[in-house]
Amino acid sequence: MARLGLIAALTLMAAGADAQTRCPGGVAAGSVLCQPDLPQSGSSQGRTILKIVGHWDKTWGAIADSPNLIGGVSTGELSKRAAEKRALEACEERGGRSCVVSFTYFNQCMALIDPQILGTSNFAQTAGSIELASELGLKYCREKAGPGASCKVVYSDCTMPKYREWASPAPNASRDRASSRDA
Repeated sequence: MARLGLIAALTLMAAGADAQTRCPGGVAAGSVLCQPDLPQSGSSQGRTILKIVGHWDKTWGAIADSPNLIGGVSTGELSKRAAEKRALEACEERGGRSCVVSFTYFNQCMALIDPQILGTSNFAQTAGSIELASELGLKYCREKAGPGASCKVVYSDCTMPKYREWASPAPNASRDRASSRDA
């Protein structure tokens, strides 16, 4: 009887294999970041079959600060270096002097929290959504900054992975075309 149950379980698992998705690393199937696999086509005579191949690119964001309390941000950059460079440029464009990168993040959301107390620093909190990053950051701020703190989210944004795909002929496509000419 146990053997029959095992066979039934394996059959059910195999049946679900048709509904697979393409998800970036670290993202669970069913997330809005996932894309469905392409449907399998039946006949391929006289047509070139394309196999979709793709890659999830990380995207980066950064925050830069300056001693004169002016900052700059970037988001959606394809490298950490590009995100840092853009945040530094944004800081300087706004009038920041001696700007330095204070925080970088990738493939997630971020909330910048200000304790609103003179002499205390802002800090960043990351999470899977702006709402969660804000909630966690405000909770941490209230715990660490003390009773005089009036914690406030002063900036938030997300930088999510981007799916880049390209098409290439399937391995048997040229053979299929040759056999359709011979027929």
